[in-house]
This record gives sequence, structure tokens and C-alpha cells, in this order.
Amino acid sequence: MHRLLIAVALLPAAAPAQEPKGRLTATGLSGELKAGEERDFVVAAGVKMRFCWIPAGEAKLGSPAGEDKREVNEIRHTLETPGFWLGKYEVSQAEWEALTGKAPSRFPGAGLPAESVSWDDAQALVKKCKVTGLKVRLPTEDEWEYACRGGTGNEKPFYWGAEANGDQDNVDGSFPYGTTIRGQNVGQTMDVGAYAKTAPHPWGLCDMHGNVREWCENLFVRAGTDRAARGGSWHLPARYSRAAYRTRLEQTATANDLGVRLALIP
Repeated sequence: MHRLLIAVALLPAAAPAQEPKGRLTATGLSGELKAGEERDFVVAAGVKMRFCWIPAGEAKLGSPAGEDKREVNEIRHTLETPGFWLGKYEVSQAEWEALTGKAPSRFPGAGLPAESVSWDDAQALVKKCKVTGLKVRLPTEDEWEYACRGGTGNEKPFYWGAEANGDQDNVDGSFPYGTTIRGQNVGQTMDVGAYAKTAPHPWGLCDMHGNVREWCENLFVRAGTDRAARGGSWHLPARYSRAAYRTRLEQTATANDLGVRLALIP
């Protein structure tokens, strides 16, 4: 199993913090930003996280009518965004404990993603964070999917193509999608970023299709009370890791494959 070392500063020693090239203002980081550009932001005293710039743009989301295993709620629509920052990694256990003083995860490990956390727990985490000139929150479903697809459009279920079997991200490869070839079934979470080189994301993000499902900011439906989550997980078949797949959960729900990723909004 790959291991990602996360120090107290919560970043690999080989990737020291860099000062932003632009000027941090009330509306965010000024200056020209490239898609996938990475920055380290201090989100609380002694806690630093790495974020990728998700560029401004307009894109179609949801799944096409012919996509295998398509769900009826994966409605095609258009998102227009001015751009935002999204965590390169799912929030790790080291980061979660540093921010909250709690260790809720059922698979212990500093570099593993924090899991067994509810939407309410995620909101409490967000309240512990502050970045000058930027709003800290969970990504909405549309922001999450736009970022996940990485500018590749929505004609394929994954940013790397049309097949998944656990070799590209941490899902149950015993139940592959788009192929009959079975892949890995690790049986638990893996260190955040473990598949970064196996299936590189166009904008530098990691674990968007697997490891743990990720809470989103919005309600699943406007008239309801349940919250949405996105992404696949270590114990779910590959079909549930498609970019357009939506998960519906009570906001108090917890599971050992349910975590969080932070967004910074200008």
C-alpha cells in the first residue's frame, strides 16, 4: 500500500509551502491563475492545506442518455463558474484531528482520509477554518462535478475515460465498469493521493472517483432535508464512482467511506 507522509504542517516535506504570486485581496487571489495551479493556504493556526485552482468556465454536467448504469437524477445541465479553489486531497485524518481535536475514523492513519463524519461534522470543521479574502465551505455538487471532470466534458463517466476497475482509483474492482477485467479491491481506505501517478487528473486533483464519498454543501433536492455526496468509495462497485453519480444521505449520517474535501470561494 502506498503511504503519503503528512507532517504537522500537513504537507509532504518535498513540497514546501510557496507564496502566492498574486496579491490576496477581499475577492481572492489576484493575478492570472492557470487551471490546476496549486497553492498552499493556512486554514487555521498551524494547519496548512494544498488547493488546486479550478478555472472559470462553462460546462455541461450530468450524464448523457446513453451512459451505462445512468440514474434518472443525473440530469444534464450547464454550470458557469468564475473559478474557485478545491482541495487537492480529501481532508486527511491528521488535518481533521489538528482542526477539531477529534479522531472519528474507523481506519486509523494520519495520511488516510477522515471518514465516519456527518455533514454536520463537516460544517463544524469548516467553522474552524478561515482564509483571508476567501470563503471556506464544502463544494456544491455542480462545483464538485465540474472539477472532477477536469475540462474533459461529460460524454465519458470518468475523467480518464469510460472504464474503471479499481486500478485507477480506490473502488471495489471486483465489480468493474465498462470492462470485464477485474481490478484491485483493497478493502479499506488508502492514503490521500495514492493514485496521483496512476491516473493523473487534468487539474491536479486526487481521489475524485474513489477512496471515500465526499459531502457536498447543497441539499439533494430543494424541497428536502437530505444532503448530497459525490464520488465513489473503497467498498462500492465502480458504477457508483462515475462523475455524474449522486448519493443522497441524511445530514447526520456517518459511514467509514464518507469524508470531505474543502473549497475556497473568491
